[in-house]
Parts: sequence; structure tokens; C-alpha cells
Amino acid sequence: MSTEVAKQQTLVQYLKNSLTFAVQVQECIPIICQLLGSKNTSDILEAINFLVTATEFGVVAADAGIRKMRVLVWSQEQAVREAVTSAYRQLYLQPQGKNSRTLAASIVRSLSALLIGCTLGDLSSLEKLVYEFVKSGDINMPVIQALWETFTLKSSSVSEQDARAAAVLISMCASAEPNIVKSNLEVLVQEGLGPRAERDFLLAQGTCQALLKLAVAPKEKGKGPLEPFRLPAEHDLFKRLKTILVQGLCDSTNQLWTPLADIAVTVIFSLSESPDQVCAPMLRELVQALVGLCDTVSQNAGDGADDKSSSLSFVLARVLSMAGQVAFRQAVFMEDDVLAEMKRRQTLAGEKRKTGKSDTNASRRKSKGGPEGNRSEAELEEDMAMAGVAADDAEAEFVKRICEMEILNGEGLLSGFCPLLIAVCSNSSKFPDPELQTAASMALAKFMIVSSTFCESQLQLLFTLLEKAQSSVIRSNLIIALGDLTVRFPNLVEPWTAHLYARLRDTSPLVRKTTLQVLTHLILNDMVKVKGQISELAVCIVDVDERIAGLAKLFFHELSKKSNSMYNMPDIISRLSDPEIGVEEDHFQLIIKYIFSHIEKSKHCESLTEKLCHRFRASRTERQVRDLSFCLSQLTYSERGLSKLLENFPCYADKLVDGQIYTYFCQILAKSRQFMRPEARTTLDELESKLEQAHTKGMEEGEVAHKAAAKSSVVAGRNRGKTPRASKKSKATKKKSYDEDEDDDAENEDPAIDEESPIKPKRGLRGKKSGKPRFTLDSDEDNDQDLFEAGTEGEVDRDLDADDSLVMKPSRRRSMHGKVKLITPSAVLSP
Repeated sequence: MSTEVAKQQTLVQYLKNSLTFAVQVQECIPIICQLLGSKNTSDILEAINFLVTATEFGVVAADAGIRKMRVLVWSQEQAVREAVTSAYRQLYLQPQGKNSRTLAASIVRSLSALLIGCTLGDLSSLEKLVYEFVKSGDINMPVIQALWETFTLKSSSVSEQDARAAAVLISMCASAEPNIVKSNLEVLVQEGLGPRAERDFLLAQGTCQALLKLAVAPKEKGKGPLEPFRLPAEHDLFKRLKTILVQGLCDSTNQLWTPLADIAVTVIFSLSESPDQVCAPMLRELVQALVGLCDTVSQNAGDGADDKSSSLSFVLARVLSMAGQVAFRQAVFMEDDVLAEMKRRQTLAGEKRKTGKSDTNASRRKSKGGPEGNRSEAELEEDMAMAGVAADDAEAEFVKRICEMEILNGEGLLSGFCPLLIAVCSNSSKFPDPELQTAASMALAKFMIVSSTFCESQLQLLFTLLEKAQSSVIRSNLIIALGDLTVRFPNLVEPWTAHLYARLRDTSPLVRKTTLQVLTHLILNDMVKVKGQISELAVCIVDVDERIAGLAKLFFHELSKKSNSMYNMPDIISRLSDPEIGVEEDHFQLIIKYIFSHIEKSKHCESLTEKLCHRFRASRTERQVRDLSFCLSQLTYSERGLSKLLENFPCYADKLVDGQIYTYFCQILAKSRQFMRPEARTTLDELESKLEQAHTKGMEEGEVAHKAAAKSSVVAGRNRGKTPRASKKSKATKKKSYDEDEDDDAENEDPAIDEESPIKPKRGLRGKKSGKPRFTLDSDEDNDQDLFEAGTEGEVDRDLDADDSLVMKPSRRRSMHGKVKLITPSAVLSP
């Protein structure tokens, strides 16, 4: 009996230990997932191996790590990429089974399960993995055949969801081998765009994604560009797309019409020989359906007017969205596809001419038998190269002229949508439907991408929508569109840059995050110059949203790698210290700590030290003085850096009376003593002595002034009501008065003096008080201008009216520092 009890106790203890171990493994999974982002490659590899083992043992929490691991397929380390590929191969491409058909079906089910809950980023990473598996042969023909059988619903056990997943997986496989789709084009059109697609728009989208793989022509080494794959306009593919879109236009229950229309238009312009002949009739039918619905609503105005008006709004939103996508794709087709085809044909013609002329030159060289033949051949090749460059420029100019003059002008179909788009976007009270406003604003932005003339005329309206739109989705979409417009028409958007930066203070986290991402892309790719407004990005470092704060830190980390961008931004400190900006002091210190941590070179520290010292004279508040002192305390000083502090000591000597400021300078001394060489001890001791003397003297003068003020108040109380007697001033009194006048003159001295010079300016004229000076500072110049007034010129008042009036339009005139002055608009669109 005792033996049985002992066995049971041992078993219970074993189960308890197993449970404790399982709980510990579950709890450590989040920590292992964090190791996937480590900078150490060995940590990442060990984390991948652990997650694979945990998944094989059935640990449920490990699935999150496997999904998070997927993004590492884009890692720059080859060992990490190979480890991720090997992990997914081991988990999903090596099932147990003997029959090849059963194995292929199991692989298809495993890959389909990976699509559940995927974001766009996850889909891109998974497509990269599938690409590698197809290239390596891990996804072979039996697996491809199983995907096609699932897509066509050959088995009764396959669901509609499985068919959609199969369509997506087929498109991923076709990215590595386009013949997978090309050889089964009819099956793809009949099944993916057949009657099933009329009620299942997700299946139609997956089919269109697979069809787009045909537009990517593979490049072969040693050969010129291949002829692109194009289909005639009468192909069944385009007829089916047209039928699906026209029939589903008025179906309000299906919310996937607009995404399907976007990808369908992309397929038409990518695969059709004459995409305009396909899109124009389709747009006409959509407009006719819209007009018919308008007639129906007007005839039955009394019966359910609200419901019919809402149905009219969503149909109008779909038509405008379709028109915007057609305009955008038309411009891309002209500038990419048409221009590439013209160059391809020109290259082929040039090669034929070169071949014929080379044969002629060879016969001439045989007849001449001298070096003149070789020389003439070299000259001929140079002339042909010059002619090719001139031809390319002429073709590009020709395409540009078509985009500017013909797509949105004249009697074209798209030109008729321009007044309608402007009317909808400028009258939000008349068209209040949020979906309609979203679609119209995006369509307007796409139309503006086509033509610079139309873009310039509607920029004011677009920025008005950006300022006043109540929907955060509209503002976020317009920020993305403005990023594209900045790349395409930089000179047109540049005067409006302040409005882009203003969205970094938007109340919506989505808008702030989108704005930060767009500006990061533009600045790091040199599409927007780094100016004082970059301080708005610095404020994002202390944003309440951790994602935004992380993106802002990443931006400054990448910016620090680009030449001197981090060191030519004194306006950051000025703007952040400005009381009107409203950055709290503790937030200011967090921002400066992070930014200054990327300043490593001693020469940059020395330059910044001198600039900051000169800014003490221009400071207007105690907060600004403290901020400057804190900035100095965050720098790392060499011997020359300490010499700069010592040379510019008169700039900040009178500020050392403040205990906090004196503490910051003491921190500089303490930090410098740890790393300073013995040769620099003299400079360090001299600076320390001067700092202590200035601080002590300031304290004594403060006590004297306090006592004098107390004494004067007592005397004033005694002599209250008495008439003072005229007395003769003594020499001491005259001297004191002279000193007071000198102090007053020093306070009223012109701050526009040369701040780089440590010599104090001459005393101004007595009795002549100047008004409060105003300073400006250009971020591209290191001159003697006030740091704390920088950047206020050229900004727009953002307290816009509640009506539909437009924001102020920047004039084309520029101030002497390159900033744009804004003027009120000459005309306002009436609601």
C-alpha cells in the first residue's frame, strides 16, 4: 500500500513540475519574440530555433513568434534569411505521408492557414518566402496542381475560402514562375472571373493579382528588353471585368467594389494593347447607370428620399473613385509603358542599323586597309549614342505634353469629371456623405498627379480639405497623396510645406503617424530640404503614441547618417524653446538628449558649442537660457571644445547667477575631467575658476540689490507725505547714475550685432529707446540672427473658419531668406 502511495505522489509531483515547466515556456515566448529584433545575429538565430522547436511540441503561444519571424526574410544578414526560410520549410513543407498527392494537399492546407489574419506587410513577406520555395523546388508541380484543383473547386471538401486562398497562393508562385498563370490563363478567367466572381469579389481580387504577374517581363542576361505580354481589347478577360463592375455598381451590400475596381483598372492598363478602348466604354456605362439612378431619385422625391439619396451618394462615390483610378493609371501607362515600348523599339531599330553599318564598315576597311576605317567607325558609334540621347529626350517630352494637354483637357472623357470633382470637394455641406467625400478627395488628388496645370489650380482646395476635413481617413489619405505630388511636382508643393508639417500636431494618431512616415520618406530621399520646421518631427519623439515616438527616433537615427544634416539645424533648439510652441521643459530635455546622442564628431561639437554660446545674448526668457545651458551640458568636449567655451565666456557669464544654469556648467566640468588629457587640465581649471567667480559675484550682487531694495522701501515709508528737498549730487551719486545709464543702454543695445565676436558692442546713445527688435533666422545660414525668433516668418494661421473658405494661398514671392510669404486668396469658391 505504501508503495502505491509513493508512486502516486511521484506521479503528482511529476505532473506539477510538467505544468510549471509548460507555464514557464508559455510566459517566455514574448521575451523570445523580442529577441527576434536583436542586433546580435546569434540571438536571432537561437530565437528562431527555439520557436520552431516549441511549435513542433505544440506550444500554442509559439505561433505568434512564427508569424513575427516572417518579416526577417528581408533581413540584410544572409544567415538570418536562410534561417527563416529553413524554419518555414521545416514547419510547413515537410509533412508526414507517403502519397505525393496527399503530401501536396497537406502543403496547400498549411500554406493556406498562413494567410489567415495577414496584413499587407505579412503578405509581402509570405510572397517572398513562396518565391524562394518555388525557385528552390520545394513547391513543385504536384503542389501547383493541387492549388489549381483547390481554386477550381474540384473536390467537394474544398470551401470558397480555400479557393480564395488558392488564388492568392497561385499569384505568389507566379511571381517566381509567370508561366504558371500564362499556361492556365483561360482557366483563371473562366473560374476566377466567371459567375462565381459576380458574388465573390475577394475571389476576383485574387484572380486579378495573379493576372498582374503576367505584366512583369523576365529579363535575360545579354539580351535587350523583351516584348511585354499584351492582350487585344476584345479579350474575354476585359469583358468579364467590365461585366462584374457594371453589375455590382448599385449593390450597396458589397463593400469590396472599390478595391476590385482599382485592381481591375490596373490589370486593364497592364495587359491590354489599347486600355483606353476598354476603360472608356466601361466608364460611360457606369455614368449612364448613375444618371439613371438620379432620374429615379428625382421622380420619386417624396418616397424614401433619404434612402435613395444615400444610395445615390455611394454610387457617385464609386464612379468618382473609378474615374480617379483610370486617370492615374493613364498617366502611369503613358510615362512608363508607352515610353518603355518606344525606347525598346528604338533600341531594336538601332541594333539593326548598327548591324548593317558594321557590315558596310567592314567591307570599307578591307578596301582601305588603314586606320581611317577604325576611326570613322568610332566616330559613327559616338554620333549614334548622341542621337539616341536626343531621341530619348524628345520622346519623354512628347509623353509629358500628352499628359499635360490631352488627358484632362479638350473633349476627353476624363475632362468631364473635373468640374464634378471640384464641386463635390468644395461643397461638403451639400455632399455630406463621408464615403463620397473620401472618394472625391482621393480622385481629385489622382487627377492632380496627371497634369501640373490642373495640380497648380487645385492645390489650394486640396490643402483646404487637409486642414478642414473632419474625417481622419481623408486627412491621412491626402497626406499620402501630397507625398506623391511632392515627388512629381516639387516646385509647386514647396510653398505649402508648412501645412504638411502642421499635420504632425493633428489630434488623430493615424494622421500624425502617416504624416511622419511621408515626411521621413521625403526628407531621407532628399525630396524636401531639412529646415527649421524639422523641429516638428523632433516633438514626435515624446508623442504619447509609442509607435509615433519610435518612428521619430528612427528618422533622426537615419538622418544622422546623412552628411551634416544633424549639425546644421540650430532652429530645432530655437523652436522647441519658444514659449509659443508649448514644449514642456522635461520633454525638451528628452528630445535634446536623444538628438545630441547622434553627434559624435568633435568638430561638430565644437561648432555647435560656439553657436549655442552666442545664442545666450539673444535669449529673451529664463527658460531659453536654461535650455541652452542644458544643450551645452549634453555635448562631449575635447580640448578645443573647452577652449570655445572659455573664449565665449562673456556671452553667458551674467547668466551663471542662476543655480540651475551653474549646475549644468558644473556637469560639463565633471564629465570633461573623466576623459580629458593632462595637457588640457590648465584650460579646464581656468574655466572652472571663471565659472565659480561669475557665480559667486552674481550671488553677492543679488544680495546687495535685495538689501538696497529693502532699504529703499523702508526710507520710502518714512518719507511718505514729505516734500523732498533739492540736494546737490555728489560724485558718487553721479557715478552711480552713470553706471545705471550704462546698464540701461546695455539692455537696449541692438541684438543684430556680430554674435560671433566675443567683443562687446559700444554703448548706444542715451535717451533713445529702440523698439523691441525682431529677429529671423534662416536654417541654411549660420549668421548672427536670433535663434529664438526663427521660423515664424512664412507660417500660416491655422485657426481656420468653420465654413468652406479656402486656406491662404502662398504667393510666389520670396523673402530675402527664402521663406514664402502668404497672402489671402483673391477668390473663394462659394459653397
